[in-house]
Amino acid sequence: MRKGIALLICGIKVSHDGGIAVIDGNRLLFSVEAEKIDNSPRYSPLGDLRRVPDILRSEGMEPEDIDRFVVDGWRTSAENPWTVSTSKDGEPTFLPVAPYVDGPLSTDPLHRYTFTAHDFSKRTPGYASYHHVANHLLGAYCSSPFAAQSHDTLALVWDGGITARLYEITPKQGSVRLVDRLLPFRGRLFSLFCSNFGPFRATTPHVDHEAEKRHSHSVPGKAMA
Repeated sequence: MRKGIALLICGIKVSHDGGIAVIDGNRLLFSVEAEKIDNSPRYSPLGDLRRVPDILRSEGMEPEDIDRFVVDGWRTSAENPWTVSTSKDGEPTFLPVAPYVDGPLSTDPLHRYTFTAHDFSKRTPGYASYHHVANHLLGAYCSSPFAAQSHDTLALVWDGGITARLYEITPKQGSVRLVDRLLPFRGRLFSLFCSNFGPFRATTPHVDHEAEKRHSHSVPGKAMA
């Protein structure tokens, strides 16, 4: 660890809309989306884990420069819960990560999970992971005026894979707690509903599963906009 200098943290999103970002203290150094590499399709996953050092080097960094690696939480399937499907040196693998949402293993929304299944560098073995929902929650709060003023606040997270969840954030205590679960249906209902009406309805039949998935990912942002 460098003395007198903030930690260099590399955040990694492996699943759809994959990419990596590096922060130095409270300053974003760069963020690279997988879909922007080699003109890849929209919503592309990260791909092989060896892409991480490749992206870092393309930005003038070595993996050994990073103090902490953090991987987004996820849930691949009932057979492989709390993992994300990816590949390692060309071989398919399931990377262990934090659960998608707080509750299954920890009720603390900010619980930190640590894993040793993969080393992104020799200097910093293993990686940490946080609930996927916590990333939505803190992303919304930290980009709001409430965070700038260190105000307590309530925040609602209604991601595609969960029912709406209301959280209370108390910055002076550094705490987040779940207030309650709201509504009986998952967030993806919004995009499923909108996809039945123009201009969000698919104009041509989907040729394969990947085409259908890309279309389903394109609807929520367009409909909300």
